[in-house]
Amino acid sequence: MYRHISKGSWTFSDQDHEWQVSDCTAEGLKCCLLLSMMPPEIVGEKLEPERLYDFVNIILSLQNKNGGLAAWEPTRGQK
Repeated sequence: MYRHISKGSWTFSDQDHEWQVSDCTAEGLKCCLLLSMMPPEIVGEKLEPERLYDFVNIILSLQNKNGGLAAWEPTRGQK
């Protein structure tokens, strides 16, 4: 069985769920970017840029040919 890439993704519930979700990943990225603008004394150290690249990579990999984003994985079947 083929599984879509998941490195950099956020799941719906917890890491045991293992299936990436596009909107959860996008919300996680948004939160990390917002927290990165706050002082480290309040929120801790910033994420490494490579981790942010992984977020963006998974979101782009979930984009369908028509421009829409899939919730779990991109459309593979025929019309």
